[in-house]
Amino acid sequence: ATQVWNYMKSLGWSDAVCAGIMGNIMAEVGGQTLNINPYSSSSSYYGMCQWSKRYYPQIIGGSLEDQCDFLRDTIRKEINTYGSNYASGMNYEKFLQLDDPQDVALCFAKAYERCGSGSYGVRQSNAVKAYQYFVYHKGDVLNLTPIIPYEIIMVILCLTISLFYSRQNQKIGR
Repeated sequence: ATQVWNYMKSLGWSDAVCAGIMGNIMAEVGGQTLNINPYSSSSSYYGMCQWSKRYYPQIIGGSLEDQCDFLRDTIRKEINTYGSNYASGMNYEKFLQLDDPQDVALCFAKAYERCGSGSYGVRQSNAVKAYQYFVYHKGDVLNLTPIIPYEIIMVILCLTISLFYSRQNQKIGR
């Protein structure tokens, strides 16, 4: 992910643009993490952006640098052609001016990836993670939501067991 980020930054793209694109790459080949596998392949798709093998056969088997070059070489046309999927009048120049990683992620998803709408939120969340990591050098935010109910249940269970044994001890005179 760092190599891709540095490549995009070398093109003069803003942190927000890089994070928005990275959020999509994380969804495509990173399992929602920055541990991306740019060589991921299926019978129909290849690479960090999961390009269609049917429409983009020239990228099949491409190195990470080849893929970054391919992204650079195709993004202007794709955003100019399909930018209206995101907003009326959206083009490449306006895309580069977006300053919120979540907006960039959504625009890239709709205009470049043209993926299903069910993944938009994940891509936007990934973009925020990438932005925090690369701009603020912060890792993933710890998600305590699934832990808190478990902790509460365990405390109640322990107190209940303690009360039970305390009463049992009283019965036998301990």
